Amino acid sequence: MKTNNKSNKSETSNIVKICFDESKISDILCLCKNRKNEFVEKSNNLFQENSKPTGIYYLREGKVKIFKKGNNGVEQIVRFVTPGDLFGMRSVILDENHKTSVAAIEDSIVCKIPTKEFMRLLEEKPELSFCIIDCLNKLLIEAERRNISIVQKSEKERLAETLLIVSRKFGSNTIKLLKKDLVNYSNIGRENLTMYLRKFNKNRLIAFNSERIKLIDINGLEVLAKM
Repeated sequence: MKTNNKSNKSETSNIVKICFDESKISDILCLCKNRKNEFVEKSNNLFQENSKPTGIYYLREGKVKIFKKGNNGVEQIVRFVTPGDLFGMRSVILDENHKTSVAAIEDSIVCKIPTKEFMRLLEEKPELSFCIIDCLNKLLIEAERRNISIVQKSEKERLAETLLIVSRKFGSNTIKLLKKDLVNYSNIGRENLTMYLRKFNKNRLIAFNSERIKLIDINGLEVLAKM
């Protein structure tokens, strides 16, 4: 059982890294070499839900969030994107409007590859097409796991899991993230989230202030999160 837990934890945290390893998407990166990078200021949108896709994106610098808005207008963050990741592919491949919105959570630089160029490349490189579809499937599985977590885990367990996932995704034990984004990713109300952060701090699992959260006891958080 212990071995399986470690395997699942590693698989979840490495899905995007494995999918978008430079050796697997080198042909896509070649398309970026001669294209002008786009600067996206913090809080600005790259595209919005229900808009028509015009290309896919490769994140060079910064961080962005992929999210949906509920009927009440509240954001639900699906995942975060860090440098080296591709995004916006699903809508292009399926030729449908975007199901999500994307906004920068810090100043970011992206390379946009127009739809025609991307689709032509997939036709010319069947192995790349298979790789992209496989990655989209794995990202879907990851999203389903998070949905199950929201239903089956307590808020305290879910917050511990969220902090670990975000830490691994950002590649740092110190997380700099707006509290509203942590609320919208963990699906925990702001007051309860603040209460649990204070409890985690009291139990020396984390240290935090208004700007960042530092994970101190990783093993303790993993036990609490049941990961």
